[in-house]
Amino acid sequence: MKIAYPPVFIVGCPRSGSTLLMQDLLRRGGVACPTNLMSRFYGDPWVGALAHRILFELDYRGEIFQDHAEVEPISDLGKTIGAHAPHEFWYWWRRYFHFEHDHGRVPEISRGMRDRFRADLAGMTSVFERSMLLKAMIMDWNIPMLHALVPEAVFIFLERDLEANASSLLNAREAFYGDRNEWWAFRPPEIDDLLRKESLEQVFAQVRLTNDAVRQGMRSLPPERSLHWRYERFCKAPGEHHQQLMELLGAAPGGANGAVAAYPISPPNWPSDVPTARIEELIDRYSLRDST
Repeated sequence: MKIAYPPVFIVGCPRSGSTLLMQDLLRRGGVACPTNLMSRFYGDPWVGALAHRILFELDYRGEIFQDHAEVEPISDLGKTIGAHAPHEFWYWWRRYFHFEHDHGRVPEISRGMRDRFRADLAGMTSVFERSMLLKAMIMDWNIPMLHALVPEAVFIFLERDLEANASSLLNAREAFYGDRNEWWAFRPPEIDDLLRKESLEQVFAQVRLTNDAVRQGMRSLPPERSLHWRYERFCKAPGEHHQQLMELLGAAPGGANGAVAAYPISPPNWPSDVPTARIEELIDRYSLRDST
């Protein structure tokens, strides 16, 4: 099944800024993505894409929705507001891939499932007539497999500062469960060992192990199919990153639609009872010395 425009997959650790990245790229143009409306049709995303395009992109006179608000850079643990806002689309991914340890490595899928997966991507792409942008962190440990399935796809590895990413993960546990000892987000293959550690060390190890797995997977990709973006650099110059992606896709940049020139970078926000000395110890232990 031919896919007319190369899909774009975002990989990296949860809480690395992937939702903001999607919102910004979507607003600047040149790509489409699954939306909250489309998520209701995850069993047949082609139908969902058609519904979205008819209700939003082809509603020129505002006869259906009077207010066609732009996608705003607002989210809560990856969840956005509005029928037209980006959606993570995890239900769709889980239709095709069955994960060990919930989100670790997956076994090979059948030829029929591979064909259906590509057909879904091709269907969404044909409706929007541009590249589909999807979060693919659920496949962080299976990048070579995903590349083999969709060799025309471009992968963006989004990497955030270790301490900022770890603190965001710990705060996400508190926000979602009300308990920082509960694991939140994707479970790496090393999950059994990680659960024996204290919660603070767990989040540092989660960032390091996830990024190491992504870094290893990205080495299997040809240079023209991979981008490694630092979250902090993206926030300072999102327009430059969008232009880089458009050049790699060979796509027209589209209109900026009010996209901002830069985003504020929030410092790590640790709970008051977390010892500073322990944070510094874990930063030293889990930092990647040659990370650029």
